[in-house]
Amino acid sequence: MYMNVKIDAGTDYAVSAGSRVCIVTAGARQKEGESRLSLVQRNTDIFKGIIPNLVKHSPDTILVIVSNPGTDLCSVTQGFRLF
Repeated sequence: MYMNVKIDAGTDYAVSAGSRVCIVTAGARQKEGESRLSLVQRNTDIFKGIIPNLVKHSPDTILVIVSNPGTDLCSVTQGFRLF
């Protein structure tokens, strides 16, 4: 159990340096009538800018993806082959 928990948030990826866990809550909101596939593609484009930067600053981090559609974006993130 870790007793020295520190929570930071921000838009500067350097804030995440050395993090054990990074929680990603970014993503586009689903538009009315938008297909799940279209939402996955839009959020994949967003993740392409986020995930590599997090891994650059925290190469051993555990990524927790809290975004819609979660399961699909977890698979996309694994596909980046950054680890």
